[in-house]
Amino acid sequence: MKVEKRLFAYSVIALMIGVASIVPLTFMMSETAKAETDAPQFNVEVPYAYICRGTSLVPSNLETQSEMIEVQTVSHALVLNFTLIADAETAYCDARIEYYIIYIYSDKGYIGNLTESVGVSYNSSFQMPNFSFSRENWFDTGLSSGGGMFYYTWTTGKSHATKTSGGGTNWVSNFGEPEMITISVRRLGWITFNGDSIVVTLANGEEIASVQLEKFGNGFLYNNLLSEDQLSKIDLLNPPY
Repeated sequence: MKVEKRLFAYSVIALMIGVASIVPLTFMMSETAKAETDAPQFNVEVPYAYICRGTSLVPSNLETQSEMIEVQTVSHALVLNFTLIADAETAYCDARIEYYIIYIYSDKGYIGNLTESVGVSYNSSFQMPNFSFSRENWFDTGLSSGGGMFYYTWTTGKSHATKTSGGGTNWVSNFGEPEMITISVRRLGWITFNGDSIVVTLANGEEIASVQLEKFGNGFLYNNLLSEDQLSKIDLLNPPY
């Protein structure tokens, strides 16, 4: 396997990545964008978000599971809308996957975070290899809460939406009832596939989308997706998108 070396302006960074593929691949890492192929290739919007308190039954003893008790939880439904802003001529690569972290916090304190990924192929002959990447203070390709999206065909300017939902710990037990909740989306980094190489790039971590949820019924809502009439007829934790 041929090993390539890339010199960086400030430092040489070691790559920690595990890959299983039928073809040999060369791996490089970059901390800063140095070429057009290193530019983000998706825009992100948050058209809908709903978070509410609820209850769930859990075993009082995980070993025996003899008794179920009711605990307070936080449930969420979040719709993310991704728009492709690059094409095969400007992307200069065979495929790209970008990774994001979604912070959820209130005026009273931090609630939690989610992760998501989205990818596209620009080359009709490209086949996704079996790969994984994880590095502290970078990102982990195995931790996408929503499972991630990857499209082998995606028209520039077209959008695709994904919904993530689930539950977590009760915010009231941590800091009391909030007045407002904020969702902040930040880009963690991306992986670029080109020929026999994979380049892992760390993003600058700046906020790329943010919405504020206000009190609505038993929870908190941000809605730029549905009409008021539609809202009254749906399960807010399972919106159509």
